Amino acid sequence: MLWCIIALYFPLTIQAQFTVTFETNGGSPLTPLNNVTVITTEPVTIRDGSFLFDGWFTTPDFTDIRVVFPYTVTQNITLFAKWNVPMIFAACAATHEVAILDNELNLWGTFIAGYPGLEDYCLPVGLGIYNSKIMVIDAVMQGLFSYNFANNPPNSVGAGDNLGSQPNQIIVDGDYGYVIISGTNTVKVLDLSANSTFFGEQRTVTTIPARLGSGTESTNPTFGTMLGDKLYISLTGITGLTGGNKLLEIAVRNINTSIPPSTPQILATRELAFLPEELLKDPGAPENYPSPAGICSANGKLYVVLGNLGVVGYLPVPVGPGYLAVIDTLTWTKTLHQLPDGCRNPRHVLVTDTLIYVSCAGFYGQGDPTEALVVLDALSMEVVNITIFPDCLPNGTNSGPYTVTPAAPGRMTILGNKLIIADEMTNRLFVTDLNGNIISELNEGIKICNFEYYSPTYCSQSIMDIVSVFISVDSISSVPLNATVSTGLILSSVVYPYYSTNKDIVWSINDTGTTGATITGNILNTTGTGIVTVTATIINGTAIGVNYTQDFTITVQPISVTNITDLPTTVKEGIPLELTGTVKPDNATNKTIIWEVEDDGTTGAIITDNLFLAEKEGTAKISATIKDGVLLGIDYSQEFSIIVSGVGISADNPNESNIKVYPNPASGVVHIKTSNGIISEIRLFSVDGRLLDTFYSSEIDMSPYSAGIYYLQAGGEKVKIIKK
Repeated sequence: MLWCIIALYFPLTIQAQFTVTFETNGGSPLTPLNNVTVITTEPVTIRDGSFLFDGWFTTPDFTDIRVVFPYTVTQNITLFAKWNVPMIFAACAATHEVAILDNELNLWGTFIAGYPGLEDYCLPVGLGIYNSKIMVIDAVMQGLFSYNFANNPPNSVGAGDNLGSQPNQIIVDGDYGYVIISGTNTVKVLDLSANSTFFGEQRTVTTIPARLGSGTESTNPTFGTMLGDKLYISLTGITGLTGGNKLLEIAVRNINTSIPPSTPQILATRELAFLPEELLKDPGAPENYPSPAGICSANGKLYVVLGNLGVVGYLPVPVGPGYLAVIDTLTWTKTLHQLPDGCRNPRHVLVTDTLIYVSCAGFYGQGDPTEALVVLDALSMEVVNITIFPDCLPNGTNSGPYTVTPAAPGRMTILGNKLIIADEMTNRLFVTDLNGNIISELNEGIKICNFEYYSPTYCSQSIMDIVSVFISVDSISSVPLNATVSTGLILSSVVYPYYSTNKDIVWSINDTGTTGATITGNILNTTGTGIVTVTATIINGTAIGVNYTQDFTITVQPISVTNITDLPTTVKEGIPLELTGTVKPDNATNKTIIWEVEDDGTTGAIITDNLFLAEKEGTAKISATIKDGVLLGIDYSQEFSIIVSGVGISADNPNESNIKVYPNPASGVVHIKTSNGIISEIRLFSVDGRLLDTFYSSEIDMSPYSAGIYYLQAGGEKVKIIKK
């Protein structure tokens, strides 16, 4: 029987499979996925509080593109969860809302502020941050409402405090909130750590009249700031009447808590007046009145913007350039700085260590094109930039009623490296860099709280206040710990949490060690190996006025040796050989070679400094070592062989002689002794048999001769001697 066996071959393809781990960054943990090639759906992680999941990324600093699912896995990988948090709150008066933006200026959402059931009567005009709560001043209900933004959406906390007529601003300092109330010309002091009830007074500590001494005139307190232990308030007054045009100082630390809250406490200590004659006015303009508005404290000083207003008909209008007053509270003196003509009716001021920002509302679009942002140098007071913001065009058109609305820049806040400016006339937040240049992709601003009363227009909104949540830096990681000498190192890093308010790092040298290190921007340059300590500083990283710093130790490694070439391979016995080699690469940091006999074989080879000397024929194994040639603490070593050949000298057995020579090897005087003790004549020969000298003493000075092998002859016998 004939059997036929046919073998069929099918190629077997084995697809590689990988492991995916998850860094949830505070979210619920996820189990790693093993043996996967595709993740079909987006993994779900949950985080408590006001965190909004913003996707998975393949880098811890989220510099790559958000992962899209299904996701093909091509290697073992870790995916990082990104969370956004509420950072900006804006009070939208027309729609009774508070808008929330996250750390990337995405509109998070809005919530209606005010007493439940009466939200349509709410008019949010002032905001403050206390712990994880946003404080909202309602000008219509005349109350202060608190919302916990640690929840999403924020939930109401307490029923609201009774404030009084026309509350404007709340200044939070510790557990106290100071509410400036224009209608009653007072400052109401609240204990924010206590509980409140519906329009109650449970949290009221006291009420402070916003005037110096007793009186009844309307001072119209508007805005305020803390500096040290004092509260400072701008008294706007009523244009054309008395009572305003002043800066008031209040010693709020002197509050007597034993006095009933219903009893006002006179705590104003001094005032500083702004006089009409101190301000220039336009030719032919009516009488002018200084109108102090926004105020802030920085660098140990007060900064107050002054409107230069006059009455035309029944309305106050700008009749001259605006001013910025800088107040020295120690001497209680002021310095007035005239603002450029592009800034009429300045409204608010914000000051950093280096720059001053002034928002200029003009006359709220009533035929006055001077709505701008002015940026000044905080030291020289020179103008750095003037930015004009575009008009608001609803739906990008200019047709229909109430369509074109000029901007009215107002309240400001800083978020990282961006300046956010509220538009008091439209539903926009303007965004610039810290030099006041409009961010190109946000040229028209960020639209929030659309008000459709004049449909289809969306340009009828008043953003009355804007505040930002401060999130401090916890740590900086992923900084490289090794550098190569003479090679610039980019000081990359990841700031945690990544939604920290301020994340820009300024690098400096803390200790150069032996590295000769310098830093330019974020590039570390070195001239020597060793350890360098660098410091990462984030301005205002811990708190406003408190920088975050962290030191990092970086080891600067040498340029590694990869090879030693041009090594010697042969030599004659008894002839010194200078050991040399060429270190590769040519720019290797360490090139000094240490030579050592690893195995002399039959040669009797020795090395003195870098001179190789062998007594006999054979092969010697030599090592060439460069200290720290690979890395600091790791030497480079390379072995090679040298073949030693004979030179043919005539000697029966020079190593078995009755002549004794000591010391041998020798570098100086040697002593010679024969078996019979008689020495008549001693001859010195080179290794190739040349007579070098004749001696008639038992001592010979070898110091004049070069290192190598020599022969001594006495009484017909020879002995080998080595000169070191």
